[in-house]
Amino acid sequence: MKTATDIDLRVSAIDASWRPVNEQYALYLIVSARQITGVIYHIPKKKFVYLKHFVSSEKWQWTKNFIAQAFPFEYPAHTKIFIESNTSMLIPGFANQPSSKEKLFSLSHKLNDKKLFSNPMKKLDASLVYTLGNDELNWVYQNFVDAEVLNYATPWLEMLINQYKGEKEPRMHIDFTEGAMQIAAFNDGELVLFNSFNAKTPEDKLYYALFVSEQLKFNPKKDSYYFSGAINRNDEIHIMLRSYLRESKMQGRPSIYNYSLPFHGIGEHQFFKAYCTPLCAL
Repeated sequence: MKTATDIDLRVSAIDASWRPVNEQYALYLIVSARQITGVIYHIPKKKFVYLKHFVSSEKWQWTKNFIAQAFPFEYPAHTKIFIESNTSMLIPGFANQPSSKEKLFSLSHKLNDKKLFSNPMKKLDASLVYTLGNDELNWVYQNFVDAEVLNYATPWLEMLINQYKGEKEPRMHIDFTEGAMQIAAFNDGELVLFNSFNAKTPEDKLYYALFVSEQLKFNPKKDSYYFSGAINRNDEIHIMLRSYLRESKMQGRPSIYNYSLPFHGIGEHQFFKAYCTPLCAL
């Protein structure tokens, strides 16, 4: 495992009764260049029993040896990888040919010498299409060449559709990462928008939230907004958003799962994406 100066363990929540040699568990990894979150999930009990979150000063330090030590787990067939991509969008199911997906994707995003991938959605007649660059692909091929790899927005979007499709009131969900944000908006019981935006500064993030609201005719003073991911109550971006989006709040954990006692001390919004992973992994 890397030294503490290279990689910092930021969050740890472990059920004392958990044991690594048990085929009833599954390991899900949420991976980006400088952050990795691993959760271990008890399948029959629908319960999260293990979570660790690491941050690295260097990119792609998550070697197979490091992961084996950080997330001790004996059943690689039950391991799924969810990788970050800051350029992603939904493509309708009728555009099922790779050339059609690339053409539609290029209308909103630049490929920039990256490769295009897609994950079929379970709850929509659509695919989540996204790009990965050489750094991401090299990491996958070197460490998890046989593992199933999905875009990390896939479980997030599947969970939002599962929980909120059918609700009539407008609601917008915004997930934040280090240099990007993803927005999913619902209205009149349907998903009306999903898109990702490169947004590095608080001003950029505020702009996209207000821009999408204006395009969809959402009312920032009345409609509901939910935040998850890399945002905390004292952050500048949260203070700015709250001054414009009056009915905003942090996203709560998915209610369809159970959580061991140590998880109750973690901000529910912070690892919302990780808590969504079983929905599209099992």
